[in-house]
Amino acid sequence: MPSNLPSIADLLKQRATQQVAPISISSTEPIAQAATNVAPTPAVTEVPTTPPSPSPATGEPQATPVVQRAAEPIAPKEVAPTPVPPTPQPPEHSRINLTNKETSSALSEKMQTISKREKEEEAERKGADIGVPAISLKGFPISPDALTILPEERARELNVIVFLFTGPELRIGATNPQDPRLKELVFELEERHKTHSQVYIISEESLQQGLKLYESLPKIKPIIKGVQITEEELAKYASQMSDYAS
Repeated sequence: MPSNLPSIADLLKQRATQQVAPISISSTEPIAQAATNVAPTPAVTEVPTTPPSPSPATGEPQATPVVQRAAEPIAPKEVAPTPVPPTPQPPEHSRINLTNKETSSALSEKMQTISKREKEEEAERKGADIGVPAISLKGFPISPDALTILPEERARELNVIVFLFTGPELRIGATNPQDPRLKELVFELEERHKTHSQVYIISEESLQQGLKLYESLPKIKPIIKGVQITEEELAKYASQMSDYAS
């Protein structure tokens, strides 16, 4: 037998050493990933162990258990937020710039419109209370024939406007349908024009719109035939004739 062969005791020690050798897990070795892209397993740090001590009974080295520390959690990787594109701004020439004067004018017109609508609604409520129909003359086509039925001076005095006249039918708008003078006017117009009339309640705004139309009526001047001499002129001429006679 050759003298350089290891003894049985040496072989046993070598085998025992191989069986109990600690398993070293390197943090740099790649770890297999799942097909579903599972997060990588955290690295495990090896705890150094003491060399095996021989058993008192058999003289063979005893296996020392390997103690491993818990793996440290790996902080999740921060994902940068997706940048939001800026909102496109219209060109300078297409922007509408309202000055204080234009804004004030637009606000004033809006308030006037609201006030007019409220007055019309108030007239409707008042008409419903007294049993008189209401009408708004805004945009109503009042003909000159209807206006000439009643002179402007009397229309302003009674706060009424004749807004429709077809011959058989006559329609009158008034801010106060319960005015006793209005009843007399209605009877007068029905007798003069042999027509049937109906009174409506209107707002002050509708009345003013109707009265403005009198300005568009032609002014008719009476035609004078021959020479017209007043009493004052006759008295003047008589005085002059008496002076000549004396």
